[in-house]
Amino acid sequence: MHISIQEGRSLPDFQRCTTCCEDFHCPFCASNVFHPAKLSKVQTHLESHFNRAVLYEGYTIHRCALNCKPRFHFHCFYCQSMPTRKADFIKHLALFKAKHSAITPIIPDPSTPSSQIHQPPSSQIQQSPSSQIHQPPSSQGERCKGSV
Repeated sequence: MHISIQEGRSLPDFQRCTTCCEDFHCPFCASNVFHPAKLSKVQTHLESHFNRAVLYEGYTIHRCALNCKPRFHFHCFYCQSMPTRKADFIKHLALFKAKHSAITPIIPDPSTPSSQIHQPPSSQIQQSPSSQIHQPPSSQGERCKGSV
């Protein structure tokens, strides 16, 4: 599963960079989009990711600005699609889920750890609220210049 797709309202772990600088990197943005900064600035930046994210099936799907595609985009966990507009992405999820559910139901194996499940359980598509983050991030995975 892509790093921009997080279970619940969690964030990937992140730490101070030791490769290209001594600041923190956004886990969803390339260094040329969001320059490494102090922890407080990255936390404020991550709030904007939550405000633009799509809440779907117990997952938060953040807008990705890594070098996967030249434009900001969302990653679909059903397929390899990367729509750029939020409204198009929400429609894509609904259509793909309806099409996929008509063929075969998504029933995860109870013995499979939740970190390996790529198909979340059924529920409604929701857009993220524009409220503040309730749990500020405490760490962040390294995103150094030239890495994706």
